Amino acid sequence: MKEIKFELIEKSKANKVYLLVKFGGGDADTEHPQEYLLKGTFDEVNNKNPMVLALIQKELAQFAILKELLHNVDIEYGDVLKDHGEEIAKLYEDAPNDPDSDYQFKCYINSISLIGYDYKGNKYKSNLS
Repeated sequence: MKEIKFELIEKSKANKVYLLVKFGGGDADTEHPQEYLLKGTFDEVNNKNPMVLALIQKELAQFAILKELLHNVDIEYGDVLKDHGEEIAKLYEDAPNDPDSDYQFKCYINSISLIGYDYKGNKYKSNLS
């Protein structure tokens, strides 16, 4: 029998917090989920560490701006950079393009969830939009 070898594919997400942003395209027939690792740990969020909660609020505010920008199909990267700065422009640039429009337009944000993994790796979810 041939020896079975395992290779590490993914490290544990234990005690980490993510924003799960589900981008949509077309007439809601395509979905493109993306995870964004947040600073801080699940324990810090769960214990309501004010510094970590402030960082999460900042991220959420940036995604609220991005959500509005993605509804405007006439906006371009240069406009976003000029009006909103580098951080928002990077989020805009990284948003997936809609395959239903031959990738000509950006997808919109369908929903945002806060995902946390405790120290045992158990997954928790908080729907934000």
